[in-house]
Amino acid sequence: MILPGSACVAEIFELRPLPLAEALGLAPIPPIEGLRVEVAAPSAVIGVAGTHGAAGLGDALADVLGHRLDPTPGSAGGTEPRSLWTGPDRWLVVSEQLDRFALARRIREAGPCPTLVTDLTDGLPAIDLVGPRARELLAHGCPVVPADGQVARTLLALQPVTLLGEAHRMRLFTDRGLVPFLWDWLARHAPLAAA
Repeated sequence: MILPGSACVAEIFELRPLPLAEALGLAPIPPIEGLRVEVAAPSAVIGVAGTHGAAGLGDALADVLGHRLDPTPGSAGGTEPRSLWTGPDRWLVVSEQLDRFALARRIREAGPCPTLVTDLTDGLPAIDLVGPRARELLAHGCPVVPADGQVARTLLALQPVTLLGEAHRMRLFTDRGLVPFLWDWLARHAPLAAA
């Protein structure tokens, strides 16, 4: 109850989420020759899904993304942001720099109806395997390792992941709840990549 004449003071604070490694208690994985494992921090991971055939979706988003969505299975388009094909009429749009809310809004406004746009930034974090031995590490628990510039939806240690192959790294996207398990698996198997 507020009494007449009394001042009402509201405490204002800004919510700042912990970095993923700290929030999940992930111990650093010691680097080995040719391999570093680190938590990636893309600023935006946006799911985009069109209807069957997604008529006009690629063209509609070209101005927002700076490239057309490529409907070719396993394709990765653009540089910043990047669009990763994850299934028929489905992509992840990933940015290292853009504000996630602004990017999701711009995609939603530009996309034809009906287009499903979902901010997955918090729920679909990424792990980077950096260095020439990244593919060797993945080969110990993954049936498909994509080539540079390609995307694969596959399993790692029997858990669903989306992999993006790049010249200097492999980026692994997975459900937030699977990160501790996969992090532990990567830590245990990293020495095998050096053997």
